[in-house]
Amino acid sequence: MYTMIVYKIEFGTILALYTKQLTYTNKNTNIMKELYRDIEGYEGLYQVSNLGNVKSLSRQTGIKGIRPSRLIRERVLKPNTSVKGYHRAFLRKDGNVSYIYYHRLVFGAFGESCMIGLDINHKDLDKSNNSIVNLEAVTHAENMAHARALGVWDVNKIVKKQTK
Repeated sequence: MYTMIVYKIEFGTILALYTKQLTYTNKNTNIMKELYRDIEGYEGLYQVSNLGNVKSLSRQTGIKGIRPSRLIRERVLKPNTSVKGYHRAFLRKDGNVSYIYYHRLVFGAFGESCMIGLDINHKDLDKSNNSIVNLEAVTHAENMAHARALGVWDVNKIVKKQTK
């Protein structure tokens, strides 16, 4: 049950016009609750969610005696899209900037622990869908077989381009 209040602004004052009770029923029971976990190596600075969002945590920055400190407020970062269409985050720590793909961050925080040498496959082939339920760790050969099976990657087109 939610309460919605509609306001009208007149000459700098806010007047409540009416209050309406709204009942919200969720027919889709498969909706996941968004959970955030710290990003390994960036604890206290950034967190990643199981739905594929990255947020910067509130903190004070500055260099003692050189630059005054300022407050950075918590916010969900807007993804930067790579040339290949994958979302990536630019993470800063100790003056260094690195970019890490969202699907790697999500799978590292919520997936299996051992993923060295494995590709992270998007099951629905949507590179912007970085939810943990859409990601799986596979070998490169399995990833290519998945792409071929769904018609995204065609070996014949690549061979023809190389022979011309």
